Amino acid sequence: MVTEILLSEFGLVTVDEAAKMRGCAVRTVQKWVADGILPALCAGKGRRGVYLLREKAVRAFTPPPR
Repeated sequence: MVTEILLSEFGLVTVDEAAKMRGCAVRTVQKWVADGILPALCAGKGRRGVYLLREKAVRAFTPPPR
């Protein structure tokens, strides 16, 4: 039997969830991660890799001025 464990139980969110939390586009969150201003963990390699962000970091993050 496989037990499903939600990422939220570990305080982690996906890029999509982070974008919804911040009220911005997914691409914006991806850019913040790529620019190194929003820390993320990468699970997997290449195109199949998934970025996971700490929910606390996303909530505390202050976006850079445009």
